[in-house]
Amino acid sequence: MKEKKINILPIILAAAAAAALIVALILSLGGKKAEETGGDTTEPVETAAPRTHVAPSELRGAYVPTVYNLTFPSKADLGAEELKDELDAIVDDSISLGLNTVIFQVRPQCDALYKSDIYPVSTYLSTSGELPLDCLDYLVKTAHEKNVSVMAWVNPYRVSVGKATVDGLQDGSPARGKYADFVVSYAGKLYFDPAHPEVRDLVCDGIAEIVENYEVDAVIFDDYFYPYLEYETDGDGNRVLAVFDDAETFAKYGEEGVPLDDFRRANVNELVRRVHETVRSIDPECRFGVACFGIWRNDDGENGGSFTSGLESYSEIYCDPLAWINAGSVDFLAPQIYWETSSLTASFKVLSTWWNERVRGKDVTLYFSHAAYRYEGDDFAPGELTKQLDFARSLDSYSGSAFYSFAAFRDDLNGIREEIGGYYRKGTDQ
Repeated sequence: MKEKKINILPIILAAAAAAALIVALILSLGGKKAEETGGDTTEPVETAAPRTHVAPSELRGAYVPTVYNLTFPSKADLGAEELKDELDAIVDDSISLGLNTVIFQVRPQCDALYKSDIYPVSTYLSTSGELPLDCLDYLVKTAHEKNVSVMAWVNPYRVSVGKATVDGLQDGSPARGKYADFVVSYAGKLYFDPAHPEVRDLVCDGIAEIVENYEVDAVIFDDYFYPYLEYETDGDGNRVLAVFDDAETFAKYGEEGVPLDDFRRANVNELVRRVHETVRSIDPECRFGVACFGIWRNDDGENGGSFTSGLESYSEIYCDPLAWINAGSVDFLAPQIYWETSSLTASFKVLSTWWNERVRGKDVTLYFSHAAYRYEGDDFAPGELTKQLDFARSLDSYSGSAFYSFAAFRDDLNGIREEIGGYYRKGTDQ
């Protein structure tokens, strides 16, 4: 085939013009950058360092509550070095027991054990309001160096654990300032009303602050949503059921024909969805989950609940984990199954099997939370928890366990250290 001759002069001229345009654009941008930086254009562009996470194949965790100084710190107003020593002991003791995860309560009641621009320093850490140590920062770095993962445990709605007034809250509390109008007093204790969009914004902003500034491996809520039922004394001296007064917000935000119970569950569902979205948008490798109450609903023959007869999270605290599973708004659940295997009210075997079936085939990891604290006295017989672990490991959806709380191991309740430590030291991978 005979080749066709091509006149390349127009092509050369077009290429030269394009090159000149590119050079001019570069010079223009360079000039603009020089103006912004005072003429120095030699600094390299900063890129965020890759995040590091510890992801155990089987979770073996312990909850470290800070509320009331239950486990950490041992008391308020310790110095930085004393706090470091206590955190080091928690990490090292966890490793000696075969545990691989610390579930650290970083926000017990609208306060913080880390550097926060939103919440004041927790009074369980410092009564002066000064931060002696960024406990979360130190714990994450120390734990990760030893291949131990850290979950940041947050109580989203609780403002006070004891009776309090808004005016009596510590300085800097958002519940005393900008968000005071969104607080409800219930049996003398203070809670944020979950119905307010502003409350959801506050919670999500607080979670974003944690995930942006700390390489936590997960964020976890526990079972405190709407408050559990409590009684109080009325003006006549009678014991009456306390009322969570959200009538005004129900009238404002509720939809016609939607019952109050469904309205409350929808509020919690929306918070869970938004927190999950917040966490994953900042750090896709960080996970979000809930250590929900162990009983969703008791089986009434039609509702699909468990064969139990205890308190129902669905109807008392308006917590609906099945909705979260179906919506994909949690990465994991760690239901608190705090009954023994032989319980007639709520057997560990019955509940763990029920939860196993609910997450099967779903993109949700299942852990179990166990009642290590019940080894105090004669409540749980020695061997109960290893019996639970053996049964849990037989379930196809099970991925690990967390024990409430670390103090049970620290105090060696009823020989629990050797029981759990020996169990985990049998050679299984962490």
